[in-house]
Amino acid sequence: SSSSFSSSFSSSGQVRIRGKHIVIASGSRPRQLPLYPVNGTSLITTDHVNQLQRLPESLAVIGAGVVGVEYATIFSGFGETLVHLLNPGHQRLLPTEDPELGELIQSNLVRSRVQVHNACEVLDVQVRPDSVALSVRQRQAGGEESATRLIEVEKALLSVGRVANVDQLNLQAAGVELDKRGGVRVVDEHCRSTRPHIYVAGDASIDVGLVNVAEMEGRHVIEVIAGDKPTNPVQYDHISSIMFLSPEVAATGLSERECRARRIPYRVASYDLEFTNRALVYGANRRRGFVKLVVTNDEHMRVLGMRAAGLEASSLIETMGLFIVEGRSIRELTKLIHPHPAICEAIQECVRLLLGISLYKPECFDSKFLCTSSWVPEADTDGAEESHKRQVVPVPTYT
Repeated sequence: SSSSFSSSFSSSGQVRIRGKHIVIASGSRPRQLPLYPVNGTSLITTDHVNQLQRLPESLAVIGAGVVGVEYATIFSGFGETLVHLLNPGHQRLLPTEDPELGELIQSNLVRSRVQVHNACEVLDVQVRPDSVALSVRQRQAGGEESATRLIEVEKALLSVGRVANVDQLNLQAAGVELDKRGGVRVVDEHCRSTRPHIYVAGDASIDVGLVNVAEMEGRHVIEVIAGDKPTNPVQYDHISSIMFLSPEVAATGLSERECRARRIPYRVASYDLEFTNRALVYGANRRRGFVKLVVTNDEHMRVLGMRAAGLEASSLIETMGLFIVEGRSIRELTKLIHPHPAICEAIQECVRLLLGISLYKPECFDSKFLCTSSWVPEADTDGAEESHKRQVVPVPTYT
């Protein structure tokens, strides 16, 4: 209404906007670091990729999170670019995911002739109009340092995360607090900031940088402002995401790593796509992958999360997202008759492995992707739980 919104212009040309409710949805931009003087031509960010007029002969991707590895996958896939993937400070790709996922993706990148530099340190960057030279020191698995290497490429792509577009909004003047990462601090399940009439949606909070999450938050905020009380608060534990890698990766809910960080006891089963009949009709390279299902470590075995890598991965996770948000048990999946032959039979076999009724016995196969285990936090002598300790216990294949 006119009483809740108004705007006016000052003599200096500034615009003053008043509103009963404010939504901050200013998005984000690629993070930049002092060591890397981005010029938009030879040293670029993801904002500049679409401006390339041709594929570079050589490219260094700096950063091995999801976006960095995606771009390394894309450029190597064209077959015209020699790609160096630099992973400063981390021993493996995709460091926020479980180890076997990063190992699988790295093995496929190496097959595509990508040169992966894990645990490296970039000492110096020389940017020229038509090339970039990076002085890189490699750190070996044992911690020993190797000699410094000079990597010269036509283009270098800096992919080290994103920052919220809030630094020019003077939010502190309105009493809106920022968190330690520079995003708007969200204080409740309805996306409110520290001022109850000011909301935030999307990357402005630098929480979950996904388009589908931003849309969910935006819709929820508008419902709250309009007076429609949403049935449920915004929930994040069942978010689904897709990583455009080789092979394709899809995720929903919690990983093993996240369960341990939250100290949630869990059971997990992983099933190798090599044993899925549908995958057998494809070539050896295309059937590489696995499905991994994480459930609560109790009699209910409610779904906590799933990771899928390989053929049709993105089509497998949606149902599991529903199971997560509704707190359903994997026992309900035993009532289904899965199509055959189909990749989704890998989910069926994960369920059977967890219930101890699978015909596949992990000890009989030489596959690290066919396995079961469980984890519970250990307790110290005072009865308090010790952090960051893992106990792997085989889950019986047969009851």
